[in-house]
Amino acid sequence: MRKFTITVITILGFLFTSVLTQTVWADESRSQVGREVVAVVNGEEIFTDELLQSLAARHQDMTGEAQKVSMGFESALDRLIDTKLILQEARDIGLQERPEIRNDVLIYSNRLLLSTLKNRQLKDLTADEADIEKIYLDMVRIWEYRAITFDDLDKARSFREEVDSSAADFDSVGQKYVQDQAAAWDGEKRTARERDLAPEIKSAFIDKEVGSVTPVIKALDRYFVFKLTGVSYTDDDASRLRAESMALSLKKEKVLDRYTDELLNKYVTMDDAV
Repeated sequence: MRKFTITVITILGFLFTSVLTQTVWADESRSQVGREVVAVVNGEEIFTDELLQSLAARHQDMTGEAQKVSMGFESALDRLIDTKLILQEARDIGLQERPEIRNDVLIYSNRLLLSTLKNRQLKDLTADEADIEKIYLDMVRIWEYRAITFDDLDKARSFREEVDSSAADFDSVGQKYVQDQAAAWDGEKRTARERDLAPEIKSAFIDKEVGSVTPVIKALDRYFVFKLTGVSYTDDDASRLRAESMALSLKKEKVLDRYTDELLNKYVTMDDAV
């Protein structure tokens, strides 16, 4: 019995999908007068436009993207007829009146309505070129830097202050601290993609000019000071495609957030006292 119930819920959900597809996108004022009937199932008519819409829906997902599905008119019509027969039987035995069925169909219909409403807002949406470029550059940016490390925070701060106040450059001051065994060079000049840097280091590099020295940064129980010595970019088609996808997702979030705010302002009344 449970298996039969699940099957009927699925069919009811499919019918709701078909009906919703037909009614949401069709002219609401359209009457059945003049519509061509292609089949009659125990007195219930199936119209040509329903068959065409069902066929189109079968070949598209909810975003409107084409799917690799092949279905002819006869198969689509058989599907509609089978659905009507199952639903007629379900109505005859009163299955639609059972509380668990009504609740499941309500939940399904609300989810589908929400999805359809969202997809209407996102239809034909394209990503902003500025967002694509920013995300892409963040992906392919390569930093070149020098780093000096300290065990002691006070010595690291002292070094940083001396670099700012001294006429000597980063390497000269750093060499003095290394000779005094107060610091250590973290190797020679290094390069790293932005995505491979620790967040605290990346945030210190962002918007900095070449030649800039970062504040003291704590990482791995040590204290670092970096000097940015160069910035370059690589060409990467795969990264650009990912950037386009990420930028589109960002645009969708903005559109849905704005639309949600509009709906809240239009329909929601807040009880400030409560």
